[in-house]
Amino acid sequence: MLLAKVDFRAASISLSPILRAIKFVLLLVLLACSPKRYALTQLAVAMSGISEEGAFAREDDPELVRDAVPFALKTMETLSDELDEHVGLRLGMARGFAQYAYAFVQQPAELGAPPTRRRRRCCARGAFICARAITAPRD
Repeated sequence: MLLAKVDFRAASISLSPILRAIKFVLLLVLLACSPKRYALTQLAVAMSGISEEGAFAREDDPELVRDAVPFALKTMETLSDELDEHVGLRLGMARGFAQYAYAFVQQPAELGAPPTRRRRRCCARGAFICARAITAPRD
């Protein structure tokens, strides 16, 4: 009995075009998901919960907190410029400005420190940021 040689190479499917297509799709997915945006969002989530149980609330040195909070608030404002739609970050900023204005601007004024415009500016900024957060469109 004669066995005919069969060429199976013509019947097989080449994986090279399939792998190229998969690599192309993965590249598109990676380009669509910006690592910078992801990192900024994670930082915004972490910073928006600063007020109640965070490191500032646990700190027993009020002078350290007084000196550090403005930097945290400015950092939050910078993040807010990049993540305009992040409502939690805006509400965290509003809380931060209101708490800072009360604890470190209004209370010293009530205890006899000379009055300044700083309290009004801090409160007004907190109210403005809160209003923007409330009126921001939600997904």
